[in-house]
Amino acid sequence: MISRLKSMLPPAVILFLLTGCSNGEEAEKTTTLHVLVSNDDGEPLEGASVSVDGAEAGVTDSHGRVSTILRGPDGRLIAIEVQCPSGWTPKEDIRRDLRLRHMRPLGESRNDLASLKSRFVCSFPTRSHVLIIHTDGRADLPVMVTGKQVSVTDSHGVAQVVIAGAPGDEVLVRLDTGDHPLLRPVSPSRRLILPDKSRFLVFDQEFESREKRTKKVKRRKRGSGPRRL
Repeated sequence: MISRLKSMLPPAVILFLLTGCSNGEEAEKTTTLHVLVSNDDGEPLEGASVSVDGAEAGVTDSHGRVSTILRGPDGRLIAIEVQCPSGWTPKEDIRRDLRLRHMRPLGESRNDLASLKSRFVCSFPTRSHVLIIHTDGRADLPVMVTGKQVSVTDSHGVAQVVIAGAPGDEVLVRLDTGDHPLLRPVSPSRRLILPDKSRFLVFDQEFESREKRTKKVKRRKRGSGPRRL
């Protein structure tokens, strides 16, 4: 059958069929890898290094992205690794394994694979929070955070403090009533657990003022002896 086919076709056509089929089967497929790095708030993070199979693929831009072309057969396993920018720490595993998928969109070349996408999150070790202290008009109350005075309530009994710390840190906030002995409760405090995102924290406190007690002076009673007539 093959010999009969060869006798019917010109040599140039036979060579094209043989080499063309062989090269089509062995052609290297390509796909595009998109890596997105963001912070805890979902905002793009610039300056993160991305490597694929140990080779540097690029650094994230202002959109938090790195794109690179991958070549290989369908099913090839690739290792993606992300190094967070200085001062940031990975929130999850910085290494991830993906497989090339042979799924071609309509109209694409037979050697193109569907693009791959992978997302990573980096966390900043310390985050800043705004603490608002609100009292019922009690002015000049020192605001203590972890034992240090950081502010004083104003004439409206309000103060604002910026607290920085890692997510999960416990912070003790106390209103010092030492210079106001008639106020109750005495030096109230709150223990705050810092969240993983920057937020406004509120410390509301009402006071009662006790009246100052005055000491009564006891008068000595005169004796009941004989009276002068």
